[in-house]
Amino acid sequence: MLKGKNLAQLKELKVEYDKVYLDFGPKDQLEKFTRKSDGVPIELEKGKVWEGLQPMNPISVHTPEELYNQAIDYFSGKYPEKETLEMAVVGSDGKKSFSTAEREVSALIRLLQRSTVGEDFQVRNQALEAAKPFDRLSAIANTAKDMRKAYPKWSEEKIKKMSEAAWPIGEPEDEETNGNGVEEENIKVTA
Repeated sequence: MLKGKNLAQLKELKVEYDKVYLDFGPKDQLEKFTRKSDGVPIELEKGKVWEGLQPMNPISVHTPEELYNQAIDYFSGKYPEKETLEMAVVGSDGKKSFSTAEREVSALIRLLQRSTVGEDFQVRNQALEAAKPFDRLSAIANTAKDMRKAYPKWSEEKIKKMSEAAWPIGEPEDEETNGNGVEEENIKVTA
């Protein structure tokens, strides 16, 4: 387990916190990074750009077994071994009542609970992204924006051609509306 620094931001509220990387360990190196808001580096204090810490490399030098053991140690020390639960019980009369019960919770269960939350966020975001209709105009505009940054000496005409080529018009029966209901003649690449 490796601790870095991250920043939570909600409107004007900015809070630095320790980010726990369970997929990295103490032998992994950290590097500094900054965050931007509206293209401007974020400052926590006037005149001082905020810097976070994150793993330098995409994968850990530790073995999976070492990382697993470190994660279990982390969860063992952070969370209580017992928890009190409110359980619903349906009686013989069909009525629902509640009772409390205490159970032991291993560090592995805590790790799995947190993994479930993280996996749910991933799946939910993928489902939301997949539900969005494809917008060829936005795709072309985003590609053009990226190309301007990557190739500042290219002409606008070349960027426009390359961007449009990256997102060709849909199937022949769909050519009138380019696959998303927008007539082809209305497509313009903007900055």
